[in-house]
Amino acid sequence: MGREVDGEVTGVVAANLVLGIDGSTTFAGSSTGLSTPADRTRFHELRQNFDVILVGGNTARHEPYAKTPAPLIVLTTQPLAGPAAHNPQAIAWNKPIKEAISEAASRYGRVLIEAGPHFLQEAIATGLVSDLYLTISPIEGGENHVDPHTFIASFEEVSRESIEGTLFLHYRLAPSHH
Repeated sequence: MGREVDGEVTGVVAANLVLGIDGSTTFAGSSTGLSTPADRTRFHELRQNFDVILVGGNTARHEPYAKTPAPLIVLTTQPLAGPAAHNPQAIAWNKPIKEAISEAASRYGRVLIEAGPHFLQEAIATGLVSDLYLTISPIEGGENHVDPHTFIASFEEVSRESIEGTLFLHYRLAPSHH
C-alpha cells in the first residue's frame, strides 16, 4: 500500500486537475466546462486506479459528484451539500488536509484528490501527494486563473501526451522531496 516516511503513508496519493490553456480552473463556475471528450475519457480511466476520492467542500458543492465509482470523502466543516449530498458513497470529514489524506490512505488504500487549486496546493504542501495528473485543455476564457508551475515545483515530469488538442501531463514527486 505504499511506504511510510516519518510515520506517514506515501506512494498511494495522487491528485488530478484540469486547467484551460490560459490557466483557468473553472468555466461558468465548474471545471466540467474545461473538460474535453479526451479529458473525460482519461478522467474516468484514472479513477479506476483508486480506492477513494477526496475533495473539498467547495468542489463537492459545485461539481457533479452525485455519483462516483468509489467512496467520496468531502473535507468540509458543513453538512454535505450540492450534488455530493445525493451520493450514497459520500461522507463528510472535518479534519485538516494532512490528517485526512493519511487516514484515507490507511483506511481505503489508494487516494485520488480531485480538488480546486487552493485545496490542491495545500494537499501538495503536506508532502503526501506522490503523483500529479495535470490536464491542459485547449479551452480558454474561464475563471480562477492559476500558474501551473505553482503545482509542479516539487515534481518531475513522468509523461506527456496530446490527444485531440488536450495535453495530459503526469508528474511524480521528485526524489529530493520525499
